[in-house]
This record gives sequence, C-alpha cells and structure tokens, in this order.
Amino acid sequence: MVRPAIDPRDRHPGAHFAPMVVNRPSGGRRFPIRVAVCNAKGGARFDQIVARLREPALAGADIILLCEAGWRVRRSARREFARELAEALGMSFAFGAVWGVPPRDSEPFDRFIGNAILSSEPLEEVRVVPMPRYPRCDFAQMPGAPNGVIATVVIEGMPLTVTVAHLEIRAAPEVRARQLMLVA
Repeated sequence: MVRPAIDPRDRHPGAHFAPMVVNRPSGGRRFPIRVAVCNAKGGARFDQIVARLREPALAGADIILLCEAGWRVRRSARREFARELAEALGMSFAFGAVWGVPPRDSEPFDRFIGNAILSSEPLEEVRVVPMPRYPRCDFAQMPGAPNGVIATVVIEGMPLTVTVAHLEIRAAPEVRARQLMLVA
C-alpha cells in the first residue's frame, strides 16, 4: 500500500498529501476513448457503483474521474474506494487526498476523502495541484486543502493530459474559475 506523504504532526489546514498511484499493464486502448465522471460521495455504495459502471452506457470506459472518493473513512464503509474500484474494473488509478481525517496520537494519516483518476492505460506524470481554499467552517480543522489530480495517459502513442477536481460549490463563480485555471 502506498501512503500519502505527510508528517502526522503536521495538522495545519492547507497541508498537501502526495498522490497514491498503482499502474496495471496497458489495455492497448485506441481512439476514440470513453470518459465517465462520478461524484462517489465517499463510495459506500461500492457494489452499486461497480454495477452501474458495468452497464452498457458506461461499460468499457477508458477513463473514470472520481470526486469525493473515500479512503478508509466511514463514508466509504472503510474501503480504499479508488483502489478497490480500479481493481474490480482492471484499471490503473491515481488518488489525490484532499482532506485527511486526523489520526490518533502520532499515527500516520491513513483515512482520506479525495479525487481519483482510473484509466485503462498506465498513468504517468501524476501530480496533485493545490487550488485556492474557500473558507468553510466544516473543514476548518481537517488537514488538507482543495486540489486537483493531473496525470498523463498515452493512447496510440499520443499523450493525453487528464485532470479531476471537485470545485468549491459554496464559492462565487470567480473562485471556481480560479480553481479551474490551476488544474486546466
């Protein structure tokens, strides 16, 4: 298991976590590709999400972009949602933690809510890009900050940049536009 890099004593808001990445062998995808976007709402309904992604309209998606993917949190039924979903679909994945659930004592962080990219092809140049933080009292004490996950996928020899970010819904359009500019 790959863990995000953060010192467990660093609990200040705005701390950023390194991405987790697991690549599987190339699926040999060709253009055109299919992309699906999903707000996982933590991922507690794992079996229903997998079933929906296997239905004809979404089956065979080459890239799946996930917001609010849980990693060992209560909302995900303690699942490592992005990893388990990628495994169930035979895909590579990159997970960027946005918010960490503070651990007890000096244990390492191991519970998160974040964004993920799943791909039928290996993910390269994966990075987490910080975005402007909109002040919210409900996340004030949680370590982390809004971010987007960006990766490169090579299909038929052509590099394709893919990104996912959950923009702040309570902010003015100008704040979301600034967030978007950083991950575009």
